[in-house]
Amino acid sequence: LKTSSIRRQPVLSFDEYRNRLVSLALVKRGLYEAVTFSFLSLKDHQLYSGNMEPVILDNPISEELSVMRQSLLPNLINNFIKNINKGLNNSGLYEVGSVYLGCEDRDQIPCSAGIRSGQVAARHWASESREFDIYDVKKDAYLALESIGVNLNSISLNRDAPKWYHPGRSASIKLGKSLLGYFGELHPKYTEIYGIRIIAFELFHNNIPKINKKK
Repeated sequence: LKTSSIRRQPVLSFDEYRNRLVSLALVKRGLYEAVTFSFLSLKDHQLYSGNMEPVILDNPISEELSVMRQSLLPNLINNFIKNINKGLNNSGLYEVGSVYLGCEDRDQIPCSAGIRSGQVAARHWASESREFDIYDVKKDAYLALESIGVNLNSISLNRDAPKWYHPGRSASIKLGKSLLGYFGELHPKYTEIYGIRIIAFELFHNNIPKINKKK
């Protein structure tokens, strides 16, 4: 059998390859990767669920991990705060993973999300420090989208972000009628809950066009 006649199979699927591109883009932005549980508490679910019903596990390993996550943000934020309490003052975290809107396979949605909080490290001895703001996470989201071939000139911003975002400091990202994600500062109520001001972005990969991006 001639080796030239063997058709090589891709090592990664298209979605896996695209997830890797998003991950590399966010690492270049100075975010640290996190891998969190696919489960969370009912309390955390209610903070980020909107009007969606929880997907409750029949036999959870604990009450704190009894619901399938419908957003990447709560576990990311909880891990970030744990890091701060341990003295690990990372400037931000991101995760590329799935959320679960129901019990069917089609309800498993690939997503990515990132959070930032605190001071931006000064790049020069003469530079003044500042806190991370919504423009930092906007750039995170945009570069992630650009890394997988999305034309940034074609997207639009709207002020219809969900309840966990600050109504005056957040936006949705759309391509035509498709919702690609959100970014912004979390609502002041959430600042009170967590004790720190957090800015974040979320991207929904299932709504992003599959563009063959050649390197």
